[in-house]
Amino acid sequence: MKQVKLLLLIIACINIFAACKKDKTEPTELSKLPAATQTGANTFGCLVNGKAWVAQTDCKFLCNSPFKVFYDGSLGGNLSIFAKIELGTNNVNQQIAISFDSTNYKTIYNYGNNANIKFAFQDFLNQSLCSDVRSTDTNVLVNGKIILTRYDLPNGIFSGTFEFTLTKPSCETISVTDGRFDKKL
Repeated sequence: MKQVKLLLLIIACINIFAACKKDKTEPTELSKLPAATQTGANTFGCLVNGKAWVAQTDCKFLCNSPFKVFYDGSLGGNLSIFAKIELGTNNVNQQIAISFDSTNYKTIYNYGNNANIKFAFQDFLNQSLCSDVRSTDTNVLVNGKIILTRYDLPNGIFSGTFEFTLTKPSCETISVTDGRFDKKL
């Protein structure tokens, strides 16, 4: 009888340790992105070809912000978004740029429909024809949208989500999904 109790105790301990080990899962690429907020949190992130891409720099002195937003209220409003990853220690220097016109209210802006949207992805360390892919290039196929979730001029807050694909002949397709930005000017 003691052997049965001991065996049951050993099995119970093994199950407890196995359950604890399962709880220590690796974070997903999506979980590495900043939350999709609307508070002016100064965050930008997305998945680029399935990998987490969060605006950041490892610059320590006299640094420019890795995430900038510019708004020009003339001519129906133009919103320009620039985000970069500049990590000398990891040998990464990339930029995503998004701009669109007629941004005078919260709505969905689809590429080619109700706004003049421009997308670009640049990899400054890649010295090939594929290092700079822009929606304005004539040979690039484009699909995408931006959902402006907060357009708050009095408080200077612009927030939204986005996704796009850029396909350039002889280059890997750039697929940007689950994008989110939240900026206080």
